[in-house]
Amino acid sequence: MKEHKMSFNISTMCKILKVSQSCYYQWIKQGSIVHKVDEQLNELIKEIFEQSRQTYGTRRIREALMKKHGIVQSMSKKGDCWDNAVSESFFHTLKTELTHHENFQTKAEANEKIFEYIEIFYNRQRLHSSNNYMSPVEFEEKMLQKEIVA
Repeated sequence: MKEHKMSFNISTMCKILKVSQSCYYQWIKQGSIVHKVDEQLNELIKEIFEQSRQTYGTRRIREALMKKHGIVQSMSKKGDCWDNAVSESFFHTLKTELTHHENFQTKAEANEKIFEYIEIFYNRQRLHSSNNYMSPVEFEEKMLQKEIVA
């Protein structure tokens, strides 16, 4: 749309593409914000590179950026998947137990079914091997009972 705004009216293009004008202008605004952030990041990278007498490579520049902004990288080493194993396991379960068996007609329908799966079934009813084959609710209740007794 941005490329064709000289030839076509923005309002008309929005109607044809079924996009609200406010969303279009917000998208344009966000694009300029992303561009500004990219420019700032490029300036920081150049600054670090110059300060290192143009000797730092990608790894050292990344580490310097992270240190400057207080970012802590994952503790995992290359080839060690344990830091994201829990999320990978969850998404595998979500796909095999729900999404592979569904044919969602709309994004809203997919969001609704996934929300129901997570909030109603997965978190309250599904048996989890890591909880000794209890649902999270059962496991939590048992843990609370142990705390009360102790």
